[in-house]
Amino acid sequence: MNFYAPSNAPQPRVLVADDDPVARAMLSGPLQERGYAVSEAEDGASAWSYLSEAAPPQIVLLDWMMPRMTGIEVCRRLREMPRRPLAHVVLVTARNRHADMVDGFAAGADDFLVKPLTSCEVVARVQAAERALALATATPGLTAALAEAAASPGGDLLLRSGTEVGRVFFHGGRVAWVHLSSETGSLHDLLRDLPDVRADDVTAVLEECFTAGRHFADVLIEWEIVTAEALEQRLQRWLAAKLQKLMERRHDVVMFVPQQRRYTSSMTFALSELLPTPAGLVEPPALPRLIAPPLEIDAAMRTCLDEAMALDGAQAAALLDSDRGQFLARRGDPLDDGLVHALTRLLHSEDVDDCIDDILVTRGPRLHLLQRTPRTGCYLFVELDRTSSSMGLARSRLQMLARRLGDGA
Repeated sequence: MNFYAPSNAPQPRVLVADDDPVARAMLSGPLQERGYAVSEAEDGASAWSYLSEAAPPQIVLLDWMMPRMTGIEVCRRLREMPRRPLAHVVLVTARNRHADMVDGFAAGADDFLVKPLTSCEVVARVQAAERALALATATPGLTAALAEAAASPGGDLLLRSGTEVGRVFFHGGRVAWVHLSSETGSLHDLLRDLPDVRADDVTAVLEECFTAGRHFADVLIEWEIVTAEALEQRLQRWLAAKLQKLMERRHDVVMFVPQQRRYTSSMTFALSELLPTPAGLVEPPALPRLIAPPLEIDAAMRTCLDEAMALDGAQAAALLDSDRGQFLARRGDPLDDGLVHALTRLLHSEDVDDCIDDILVTRGPRLHLLQRTPRTGCYLFVELDRTSSSMGLARSRLQMLARRLGDGA
Protein backbone atom coordinates (compact mmCIF):
# COMPACT_ATOMS: atom_id res chain seq x y z
CA MET A 1 0.00 0.00 0.00
CA ASN A 2 1.22 3.48 -0.84
CA PHE A 3 1.16 5.63 2.27
CA TYR A 4 1.55 8.90 0.41
CA ALA A 5 -1.12 10.95 -1.30
CA PRO A 6 -1.05 10.84 -5.12
CA SER A 7 1.28 13.40 -6.64
CA ASN A 8 -1.62 15.35 -8.17
CA ALA A 9 -3.43 15.68 -4.82
CA PRO A 10 -3.11 19.13 -3.20
CA GLN A 11 -1.33 19.38 0.11
CA PRO A 12 -3.77 19.59 3.01
CA ARG A 13 -4.25 22.95 4.68
CA VAL A 14 -2.57 23.28 8.07
CA LEU A 15 -3.77 25.26 11.10
CA VAL A 16 -1.18 26.36 13.68
CA ALA A 17 -2.69 27.60 16.96
CA ASP A 18 -0.45 29.03 19.68
CA ASP A 19 -0.73 32.19 21.78
CA ASP A 20 3.07 32.68 21.64
CA PRO A 21 3.96 34.43 18.34
CA VAL A 22 7.52 33.05 18.44
CA ALA A 23 6.23 29.49 18.88
CA ARG A 24 3.75 30.03 16.03
CA ALA A 25 6.55 31.18 13.76
CA MET A 26 8.68 28.14 14.67
CA LEU A 27 5.79 25.87 13.70
CA SER A 28 4.56 27.74 10.63
CA GLY A 29 7.89 28.75 9.07
CA PRO A 30 9.30 25.30 8.17
CA LEU A 31 5.89 24.22 6.82
CA GLN A 32 5.45 27.31 4.64
CA GLU A 33 8.97 26.80 3.26
CA ARG A 34 7.84 23.38 2.04
CA GLY A 35 4.76 24.76 0.33
CA TYR A 36 2.06 24.06 2.91
CA ALA A 37 -0.85 26.50 3.14
CA VAL A 38 -0.74 27.50 6.80
CA SER A 39 -3.35 29.46 8.77
CA GLU A 40 -2.42 30.85 12.18
CA ALA A 41 -4.57 31.34 15.29
CA GLU A 42 -3.46 33.26 18.40
CA ASP A 43 -5.81 31.51 20.85
CA GLY A 44 -8.28 28.64 21.18
CA ALA A 45 -11.32 30.63 20.15
CA SER A 46 -9.65 31.77 16.92
CA ALA A 47 -8.62 28.18 16.23
CA TRP A 48 -12.22 27.05 16.67
CA SER A 49 -13.35 29.75 14.24
CA TYR A 50 -11.07 28.30 11.55
CA LEU A 51 -12.27 24.76 12.30
CA SER A 52 -15.92 25.85 11.99
CA GLU A 53 -15.47 26.97 8.38
CA ALA A 54 -17.17 25.12 5.53
CA ALA A 55 -13.76 23.86 4.32
CA PRO A 56 -11.63 23.74 7.50
CA PRO A 57 -7.93 22.86 7.75
CA GLN A 58 -7.25 19.12 7.69
CA ILE A 59 -4.07 19.11 9.78
CA VAL A 60 -4.32 20.93 13.10
CA LEU A 61 -1.40 21.79 15.42
CA LEU A 62 -2.88 22.94 18.75
CA ASP A 63 -0.90 24.28 21.68
CA TRP A 64 -2.24 22.61 24.84
CA MET A 65 -2.41 25.79 26.96
CA MET A 66 -4.05 28.77 25.22
CA PRO A 67 -6.33 31.60 26.39
CA ARG A 68 -10.09 31.64 25.63
CA MET A 69 -10.04 27.88 24.95
CA THR A 70 -7.32 25.30 25.58
CA GLY A 71 -6.04 23.08 22.82
CA ILE A 72 -7.53 19.99 24.42
CA GLU A 73 -10.93 21.73 24.64
CA VAL A 74 -10.76 22.62 20.95
CA CYS A 75 -9.85 19.02 20.15
CA ARG A 76 -12.69 17.62 22.22
CA ARG A 77 -15.24 20.00 20.66
CA LEU A 78 -13.98 19.14 17.18
CA ARG A 79 -14.45 15.41 17.74
CA GLU A 80 -17.95 15.89 19.16
CA MET A 81 -19.22 17.70 16.06
CA PRO A 82 -21.60 15.59 13.96
CA ARG A 83 -20.60 14.85 10.34
CA ARG A 84 -17.22 16.41 10.94
CA PRO A 85 -14.76 16.31 7.97
CA LEU A 86 -11.71 14.21 8.78
CA ALA A 87 -8.95 16.17 10.56
CA HIS A 88 -5.61 15.06 12.00
CA VAL A 89 -5.01 16.79 15.35
CA VAL A 90 -1.54 17.15 16.88
CA LEU A 91 -1.33 18.55 20.43
CA VAL A 92 1.78 20.67 21.01
CA THR A 93 2.84 20.66 24.64
CA ALA A 94 5.68 20.56 27.14
CA ARG A 95 3.78 17.78 28.94
CA ASN A 96 4.90 14.22 28.24
CA ARG A 97 3.61 12.30 31.24
CA HIS A 98 1.66 9.14 30.48
CA ALA A 99 -1.46 10.56 32.17
CA ASP A 100 -1.35 13.74 30.04
CA MET A 101 -1.09 11.73 26.84
CA VAL A 102 -4.01 9.56 27.91
CA ASP A 103 -6.06 12.75 28.45
CA GLY A 104 -5.04 14.01 25.02
CA PHE A 105 -5.95 10.77 23.24
CA ALA A 106 -9.25 10.65 25.15
CA ALA A 107 -10.06 14.14 23.82
CA GLY A 108 -9.47 12.86 20.28
CA ALA A 109 -5.86 13.85 19.57
CA ASP A 110 -4.05 11.82 16.90
CA ASP A 111 -0.47 12.70 17.85
CA PHE A 112 1.74 14.81 20.13
CA LEU A 113 4.64 17.20 19.59
CA VAL A 114 6.63 17.68 22.79
CA LYS A 115 8.48 20.95 23.33
CA PRO A 116 11.24 21.97 22.76
CA LEU A 117 10.71 21.39 19.04
CA THR A 118 12.97 21.15 16.01
CA SER A 119 11.89 22.17 12.52
CA CYS A 120 12.69 18.65 11.24
CA GLU A 121 10.35 17.11 13.80
CA VAL A 122 7.51 19.53 12.94
CA VAL A 123 7.78 18.75 9.23
CA ALA A 124 8.06 15.00 9.87
CA ARG A 125 4.88 14.97 12.00
CA VAL A 126 2.92 16.92 9.41
CA GLN A 127 4.12 14.56 6.68
CA ALA A 128 2.98 11.64 8.87
CA ALA A 129 -0.39 13.37 9.22
CA GLU A 130 -0.59 13.61 5.41
CA ARG A 131 -0.02 9.88 5.15
CA ALA A 132 -2.68 9.23 7.77
CA LEU A 133 -5.20 11.39 5.91
CA ALA A 134 -4.39 9.63 2.63
CA LEU A 135 -4.95 6.29 4.32
CA ALA A 136 -8.22 7.46 5.83
CA THR A 137 -9.68 8.22 2.43
CA ALA A 138 -8.99 4.64 1.39
CA THR A 139 -10.40 3.22 4.66
CA PRO A 140 -8.95 -0.32 4.40
CA GLY A 141 -10.85 -3.15 6.09
CA LEU A 142 -9.94 -4.15 9.62
CA THR A 143 -8.58 -7.54 8.57
CA ALA A 144 -6.29 -5.97 5.98
CA ALA A 145 -5.11 -3.32 8.45
CA LEU A 146 -4.34 -5.96 11.10
CA ALA A 147 -2.43 -8.04 8.58
CA GLU A 148 -0.43 -4.99 7.52
CA ALA A 149 0.33 -4.06 11.14
CA ALA A 150 1.41 -7.62 12.00
CA ALA A 151 3.80 -7.64 9.02
CA SER A 152 5.33 -4.24 9.78
CA PRO A 153 8.41 -3.23 11.81
CA GLY A 154 6.17 -0.86 13.77
CA GLY A 155 3.36 1.65 13.71
CA ASP A 156 -0.11 2.56 14.96
CA LEU A 157 -3.44 0.98 14.04
CA LEU A 158 -6.01 3.77 14.39
CA LEU A 159 -9.73 3.08 14.72
CA ARG A 160 -12.51 5.62 15.17
CA SER A 161 -16.15 4.92 16.01
CA GLY A 162 -17.97 8.25 16.31
CA THR A 163 -16.14 10.16 19.03
CA GLU A 164 -14.41 7.05 20.39
CA VAL A 165 -10.83 6.53 19.25
CA GLY A 166 -8.84 3.31 19.52
CA ARG A 167 -5.11 3.04 19.06
CA VAL A 168 -3.07 -0.17 18.90
CA PHE A 169 0.70 0.30 19.11
CA PHE A 170 2.72 -2.28 17.15
CA HIS A 171 6.45 -2.98 17.46
CA GLY A 172 8.21 -5.67 15.48
CA GLY A 173 4.85 -7.01 14.28
CA ARG A 174 3.62 -7.45 17.85
CA VAL A 175 1.21 -5.50 20.04
CA ALA A 176 2.90 -3.27 22.62
CA TRP A 177 -0.11 -1.34 23.99
CA VAL A 178 -3.81 -0.74 23.33
CA HIS A 179 -5.62 2.51 24.12
CA LEU A 180 -9.38 3.09 24.06
CA SER A 181 -10.42 6.72 24.55
CA SER A 182 -13.68 5.81 26.29
CA GLU A 183 -11.90 3.87 29.06
CA THR A 184 -9.10 4.51 31.51
CA GLY A 185 -5.85 2.83 30.66
CA SER A 186 -3.25 3.81 33.23
CA LEU A 187 -0.61 1.76 34.99
CA HIS A 188 -2.59 2.27 38.21
CA ASP A 189 -5.54 0.49 36.59
CA LEU A 190 -3.35 -2.35 35.33
CA LEU A 191 -1.90 -3.07 38.79
CA ARG A 192 -4.85 -1.98 40.95
CA ASP A 193 -5.74 -5.33 42.55
CA LEU A 194 -2.26 -6.77 42.91
CA PRO A 195 -1.39 -7.54 46.55
CA ASP A 196 1.31 -5.42 48.19
CA VAL A 197 1.37 -2.85 45.34
CA ARG A 198 0.71 0.64 46.65
CA ALA A 199 -0.31 3.68 44.65
CA ASP A 200 2.94 5.35 45.76
CA ASP A 201 4.92 2.50 44.17
CA VAL A 202 3.21 3.02 40.82
CA THR A 203 3.71 6.78 40.99
CA ALA A 204 7.43 6.27 41.67
CA VAL A 205 7.66 3.90 38.68
CA LEU A 206 6.01 6.46 36.40
CA GLU A 207 8.39 9.18 37.61
CA GLU A 208 11.36 6.92 36.85
CA CYS A 209 9.99 6.19 33.37
CA PHE A 210 9.49 9.90 32.73
CA THR A 211 12.93 11.06 33.88
CA ALA A 212 14.99 8.13 32.56
CA GLY A 213 13.03 7.31 29.39
CA ARG A 214 12.53 3.70 30.47
CA HIS A 215 9.65 1.29 29.90
CA PHE A 216 7.35 0.67 32.86
CA ALA A 217 7.71 -3.12 32.58
CA ASP A 218 11.49 -2.96 32.97
CA VAL A 219 11.23 -0.72 36.05
CA LEU A 220 8.49 -2.80 37.72
CA ILE A 221 10.56 -5.96 37.36
CA GLU A 222 13.88 -4.38 38.34
CA TRP A 223 12.35 -2.87 41.48
CA GLU A 224 10.77 -6.24 42.32
CA ILE A 225 7.28 -4.75 42.53
CA VAL A 226 5.99 -7.63 40.41
CA THR A 227 7.64 -10.66 38.81
CA ALA A 228 8.16 -10.77 35.06
CA GLU A 229 5.85 -13.79 34.76
CA ALA A 230 3.01 -12.18 36.74
CA LEU A 231 3.32 -8.89 34.85
CA GLU A 232 3.34 -10.61 31.46
CA GLN A 233 0.19 -12.61 32.30
CA ARG A 234 -1.61 -9.54 33.63
CA LEU A 235 -0.57 -7.36 30.70
CA GLN A 236 -1.67 -10.02 28.22
CA ARG A 237 -5.15 -10.23 29.80
CA TRP A 238 -5.39 -6.43 29.96
CA LEU A 239 -4.45 -5.90 26.31
CA ALA A 240 -6.64 -8.78 25.15
CA ALA A 241 -9.70 -7.27 26.86
CA LYS A 242 -9.04 -3.84 25.34
CA LEU A 243 -8.40 -5.27 21.90
CA GLN A 244 -11.52 -7.42 22.01
CA LYS A 245 -13.64 -4.35 22.79
CA LEU A 246 -12.11 -2.55 19.83
CA MET A 247 -12.82 -5.48 17.53
CA GLU A 248 -16.50 -5.45 18.55
CA ARG A 249 -17.01 -1.83 17.43
CA ARG A 250 -18.35 -0.71 14.07
CA HIS A 251 -15.58 1.60 12.83
CA ASP A 252 -15.97 4.74 10.75
CA VAL A 253 -12.23 4.92 10.11
CA VAL A 254 -9.61 2.15 10.06
CA MET A 255 -6.03 2.92 9.14
CA PHE A 256 -2.51 1.71 9.82
CA VAL A 257 0.22 4.36 10.06
CA PRO A 258 3.81 3.04 9.91
CA GLN A 259 6.00 4.65 12.55
CA GLN A 260 9.39 3.59 13.91
CA ARG A 261 9.85 4.08 17.64
CA ARG A 262 12.61 3.41 20.12
CA TYR A 263 11.16 0.58 22.20
CA THR A 264 13.23 -1.10 24.90
CA SER A 265 10.87 -3.64 26.48
CA SER A 266 10.51 -7.17 25.11
CA MET A 267 7.04 -7.51 26.70
CA THR A 268 4.98 -7.48 23.50
CA PHE A 269 2.40 -9.95 22.19
CA ALA A 270 1.48 -11.58 18.90
CA LEU A 271 -2.06 -10.93 17.74
CA SER A 272 -2.86 -14.64 18.19
CA GLU A 273 -1.98 -14.31 21.89
CA LEU A 274 -4.57 -11.55 22.37
CA LEU A 275 -7.53 -12.55 20.22
CA PRO A 276 -8.61 -15.31 17.85
CA THR A 277 -6.99 -14.89 14.46
CA PRO A 278 -9.43 -12.93 12.25
CA ALA A 279 -10.58 -14.58 9.04
CA GLY A 280 -8.10 -13.95 6.25
CA LEU A 281 -5.30 -12.88 8.59
CA VAL A 282 -2.22 -15.07 8.41
CA GLU A 283 0.40 -14.05 10.94
CA PRO A 284 3.84 -13.73 9.41
CA PRO A 285 6.85 -15.41 10.98
CA ALA A 286 8.04 -13.53 14.03
CA LEU A 287 10.30 -10.64 13.10
CA PRO A 288 13.72 -10.61 14.72
CA ARG A 289 13.75 -8.62 17.93
CA LEU A 290 15.24 -5.18 17.39
CA ILE A 291 16.67 -4.96 20.89
CA ALA A 292 20.40 -5.36 21.39
CA PRO A 293 21.62 -7.39 24.37
CA PRO A 294 22.29 -5.28 27.47
CA LEU A 295 25.67 -3.62 27.64
CA GLU A 296 28.05 -4.75 30.34
CA ILE A 297 30.79 -2.62 31.91
CA ASP A 298 34.28 -3.94 31.20
CA ALA A 299 37.89 -2.92 31.82
CA ALA A 300 38.03 -0.73 28.70
CA MET A 301 34.95 1.20 29.84
CA ARG A 302 36.36 1.72 33.33
CA THR A 303 39.61 3.02 31.87
CA CYS A 304 37.66 5.32 29.56
CA LEU A 305 35.80 6.84 32.52
CA ASP A 306 38.98 7.24 34.55
CA GLU A 307 40.66 9.09 31.69
CA ALA A 308 37.59 11.27 31.14
CA MET A 309 37.75 12.30 34.80
CA ALA A 310 41.43 13.18 34.31
CA LEU A 311 40.51 15.96 31.86
CA ASP A 312 41.16 19.50 33.06
CA GLY A 313 38.08 20.80 34.87
CA ALA A 314 36.23 17.44 34.83
CA GLN A 315 33.56 17.30 37.53
CA ALA A 316 31.69 14.13 36.56
CA ALA A 317 31.68 11.42 33.89
CA ALA A 318 29.36 8.57 32.95
CA LEU A 319 28.70 5.83 30.40
CA LEU A 320 25.11 5.16 29.33
CA ASP A 321 23.18 2.35 27.66
CA SER A 322 20.80 4.42 25.51
CA ASP A 323 18.57 1.49 24.49
CA ARG A 324 17.58 0.98 28.13
CA GLY A 325 18.01 4.51 29.45
CA GLN A 326 20.42 3.27 32.12
CA PHE A 327 23.76 4.48 33.46
CA LEU A 328 26.41 1.76 33.18
CA ALA A 329 28.89 3.55 35.44
CA ARG A 330 29.55 7.01 36.89
CA ARG A 331 32.44 8.96 38.33
CA GLY A 332 32.70 12.24 40.23
CA ASP A 333 29.91 14.62 41.30
CA PRO A 334 26.19 13.71 41.19
CA LEU A 335 24.77 14.21 37.70
CA ASP A 336 21.65 15.98 36.49
CA ASP A 337 20.11 12.72 35.25
CA GLY A 338 17.29 14.49 33.41
CA LEU A 339 19.73 16.58 31.35
CA VAL A 340 21.94 13.60 30.51
CA HIS A 341 19.01 11.45 29.39
CA ALA A 342 17.53 14.32 27.36
CA LEU A 343 20.84 14.79 25.50
CA THR A 344 21.12 11.04 24.95
CA ARG A 345 17.60 10.79 23.53
CA LEU A 346 18.32 13.75 21.23
CA LEU A 347 21.57 12.28 19.87
CA HIS A 348 19.94 8.82 19.67
CA SER A 349 16.82 10.09 17.87
CA GLU A 350 16.06 9.71 14.18
CA ASP A 351 15.85 13.51 13.88
CA VAL A 352 19.64 13.79 14.31
CA ASP A 353 21.88 12.87 11.42
CA ASP A 354 24.00 9.78 12.02
CA CYS A 355 27.13 11.75 11.12
CA ILE A 356 26.72 13.88 14.29
CA ASP A 357 28.72 12.18 17.02
CA ASP A 358 28.58 14.62 19.93
CA ILE A 359 26.49 17.33 21.58
CA LEU A 360 27.76 20.24 23.67
CA VAL A 361 25.54 22.19 26.07
CA THR A 362 26.67 25.17 28.15
CA ARG A 363 24.68 25.84 31.32
CA GLY A 364 25.94 28.40 33.81
CA PRO A 365 29.52 27.64 34.83
CA ARG A 366 29.41 24.07 33.45
CA LEU A 367 30.02 22.46 30.07
CA HIS A 368 28.14 19.24 29.30
CA LEU A 369 29.56 17.01 26.56
CA LEU A 370 27.91 13.84 25.22
CA GLN A 371 29.92 11.66 22.83
CA ARG A 372 28.66 8.73 20.74
CA THR A 373 30.95 5.68 20.92
CA PRO A 374 31.47 2.88 18.36
CA ARG A 375 29.72 0.45 20.71
CA THR A 376 26.04 0.28 19.72
CA GLY A 377 23.87 2.19 22.19
CA CYS A 378 26.83 3.33 24.32
CA TYR A 379 27.41 7.04 25.03
CA LEU A 380 30.13 8.83 26.99
CA PHE A 381 29.21 11.93 29.03
CA VAL A 382 31.43 14.40 30.87
CA GLU A 383 30.66 17.55 32.87
CA LEU A 384 33.37 20.23 33.00
CA ASP A 385 33.99 23.47 34.86
CA ARG A 386 34.22 26.20 32.19
CA THR A 387 36.80 28.28 34.05
CA SER A 388 39.38 25.49 34.23
CA SER A 389 38.85 23.56 30.99
CA SER A 390 39.29 23.97 27.25
CA MET A 391 36.17 23.11 25.25
CA GLY A 392 38.10 22.26 22.08
CA LEU A 393 40.64 20.12 23.88
CA ALA A 394 37.93 18.31 25.84
CA ARG A 395 35.96 17.46 22.67
CA SER A 396 39.07 16.21 20.94
CA ARG A 397 40.03 14.11 23.95
CA LEU A 398 36.55 12.57 24.26
CA GLN A 399 36.58 11.65 20.57
CA MET A 400 39.91 9.90 21.07
CA LEU A 401 38.60 8.02 24.12
CA ALA A 402 35.51 6.94 22.19
CA ARG A 403 37.64 5.62 19.31
CA ARG A 404 39.82 3.72 21.77
CA LEU A 405 36.71 2.23 23.35
CA GLY A 406 35.71 0.97 19.91
CA ASP A 407 39.11 -0.60 19.38
CA GLY A 408 38.67 -2.47 22.66
CA ALA A 409 35.19 -3.81 21.82
